[in-house]
Amino acid sequence: MGIDASMNRRPSSYVTLLQMVTLLPLLVCSLSGCNGSSTTLALDNPASTKPSVSEATELPIPAADLVSSDEHPEDRPETDSPTAAPLQTNVDPAQMVGRWQDSFFGKRTLVLNADGTAQMRLDLDFAGSLLYGKQVDFDMKWSLDQGTVTIDILKGKPESAAKSLMDTWGTQHIYLLDLVESERIEMRDKRHLASHTLQRLPE
Repeated sequence: MGIDASMNRRPSSYVTLLQMVTLLPLLVCSLSGCNGSSTTLALDNPASTKPSVSEATELPIPAADLVSSDEHPEDRPETDSPTAAPLQTNVDPAQMVGRWQDSFFGKRTLVLNADGTAQMRLDLDFAGSLLYGKQVDFDMKWSLDQGTVTIDILKGKPESAAKSLMDTWGTQHIYLLDLVESERIEMRDKRHLASHTLQRLPE
């Protein structure tokens, strides 16, 4: 009878031990405050409970730097960009007057006059010359306001080439001044943010 009673009690003790092993992960989870993650994985691999270096050092992203799926980056204000240079808002228009040159589809020579008129000559590279000819001249007007230069193209010659370029590029161009020095101007096209560096030519 003693042997039979012992054998009858053994399965119940096995059940109790099995229940304890089963409930242990749930107890640990309730004490550690796990959020629906796999407790079994955490217990099997203690290292998995420690945050990785990237998780520990990751900083929250400011809401201003987040772009929604229906927002186009080009529509955001330029001031949102952390790499955007501050505009030179204290530029005297007299600093801009003169003859300037840069490489723009070949060579571009820009003349800004004190009376607000301007001229531009394009000596086009090989690819541009196939479409518009070797040289195109424009008559324009320009103005400066709080670090922003506005250039309006009025007419050009040869007329057919100038008209084609005006239809393609538009007749008004706005530039943001990043740097104005006696011999150099650095500016960005406000619409496309393409950078241009103009070098002063001798008079």
